Amino acid sequence: MTDLRLPRGLRDYSPEEYELLLEVRRAFEEEAALHGFRMMEPSSLELLSTLEAKSGPGIREEIYNFVDKGGREVGLRFDLTVGLTRYYCSDRSLPKDTRLAAFADVWRYDEPQRGRYRWFYQWDVEIFGPRSPLADAEIVAFSHDLLRRLGVEAEFVLNDRKLTESMIVEASGGRADAGAVEDALRALDKLDRRRREEVLEEYASKGHDPSVLEEVMRRAESGDYELTERLSAVVSILEGVGVPHRVDPRLARGLDYYESFVFEARSREHPELGSLVGGGRYDVLTRIFGRPDSGATGAGGGVDRTIDALRARGSRAAPRPAVAIVYPSGSEGYALRVAEALRSGGIPAHLPLHDGEVGMQAAFREASAKYEVLVIAGPREASNGTVRLKLGPGEELVVPLREAAAELSSRLARGRSP
Repeated sequence: MTDLRLPRGLRDYSPEEYELLLEVRRAFEEEAALHGFRMMEPSSLELLSTLEAKSGPGIREEIYNFVDKGGREVGLRFDLTVGLTRYYCSDRSLPKDTRLAAFADVWRYDEPQRGRYRWFYQWDVEIFGPRSPLADAEIVAFSHDLLRRLGVEAEFVLNDRKLTESMIVEASGGRADAGAVEDALRALDKLDRRRREEVLEEYASKGHDPSVLEEVMRRAESGDYELTERLSAVVSILEGVGVPHRVDPRLARGLDYYESFVFEARSREHPELGSLVGGGRYDVLTRIFGRPDSGATGAGGGVDRTIDALRARGSRAAPRPAVAIVYPSGSEGYALRVAEALRSGGIPAHLPLHDGEVGMQAAFREASAKYEVLVIAGPREASNGTVRLKLGPGEELVVPLREAAAELSSRLARGRSP
């Protein structure tokens, strides 16, 4: 017997889950258009050298990669930022202040946990060209507006990695080199997922003085630090537009291509879901890809975690109003004609498929158990070119087929939702 299990870390999207995914996508596309982003989708497969451009060979342990039939080392995209940046940098005709958006699936060989799978969907927005703090603030504002459109109240946590790096160097008495700073940033990035003692122990196991990390955490928690010029500017802009936020120098973000401003968004009601949105400035990647004249800033959102936030709020995908066509055996042709006429008029129409002989009464019982609004399409209706609309208990209406969609649309708009 065939083993029907999925590989670890993978899952199916049920129809109900996919409806919520589409709800997030629709909101994303609408908000992206309002903010001037153009939708596209980067390739799902990249040369491994492209994926390693900033993160180095170590990224191989975190992604799906293989040698293709042409002997090339390739990998599945682990986010959308790298592909969008490659696309922008490879087309010199694209102007500065290019805004790109994408909604697609990605793959990571992470350890599966709640809200984190090895195959999942992300949304992504990027602004290429300007290095202004306004571009960073615009990305945060977009993320805030999208979550608000979805009904998710979120708090935004901001930082500048340059601020944290300076705190690490100061805490070490100026002895921390680039490798030690990077290890400290990676340790800080784990604080929201692992116990503080565990993080300190792992940091010490790499040969570092844990008191350095403790001093950084103390200063972060007490507010004993001064904002960088960029972070101060972003904070001022966001205060002006009412985006709820706070600064936390412990926020580092895990991906290596961030080098300055970073941020995350968490649900106010359900912070246990983790980061719903994360992003920041990564001018280093455009430099590596051959566009040193252009800056880059952007954000990505986890669709699965956003769906979890919607569910936690009690949201369900809005049921699609639909009607059912009722017909007996022998009237299949007219029933399909009716269904197509309704669909052409914008009415979702369910056409039951019968195996074997089915009479009108049996067809009616089956449909009325699932649908409130029924469209009767039997032999009598077929001979007259009409349909009989059953709109509720004791309410029926006979109309010409050509008028059925308009009549149903009018009735449903007045509140008769099936």
